[in-house]
Order: sequence, then structure tokens, then C-alpha cells
Amino acid sequence: TVSIQAQVGQANWDQALGERIQWMVGQKMQGAQVKLNPANLGPMEIRVQVQNDQASVQFAAPQAMVREALEAALPRLRDMFEAPEWAG
Repeated sequence: TVSIQAQVGQANWDQALGERIQWMVGQKMQGAQVKLNPANLGPMEIRVQVQNDQASVQFAAPQAMVREALEAALPRLRDMFEAPEWAG
């Protein structure tokens, strides 16, 4: 179980989520249950698969608000994972 301190839907939430996913990949974790802020929105499941140099990330969240925040965060997450410091 891991947690994200940033509040779901706030401006810095996508950054915090991306950093947590990058940490999971670095730790070779294949999945985690994520405690969200506020707590009544969680937990959210993250599954990570890495093959060669490609990472596949799946999310499962029961709350519509969390799913909407994930959708809104996707462009930022893609940018984070495509950044040269991450790829190299």
C-alpha cells in the first residue's frame, strides 16, 4: 500500500501521481493499492507492467471523481514518462 498526499483533482495531484508511479517502476513493483486524499475516495489500484523499455500502467478506481481526475491527469503523466530524464 502506498499513498498520495496531494488531494485528488488539485493542481499538483497529477505530478504526485506520476512521481508515485515512477517510484513504483523504480522499485520493480507490479501493483499497489493507493490511499488517496481525501481518504473517502480510495483506495485506487495501480498495476504496472514493464517489458523491454515500455511501461504499461492500469488504474482501477471505484469513485467517479477519481476516474475523472485520472483522465484529466493522463496528458501530464504521458509527458512525465516521455521526458528525457525518465527515458534515459
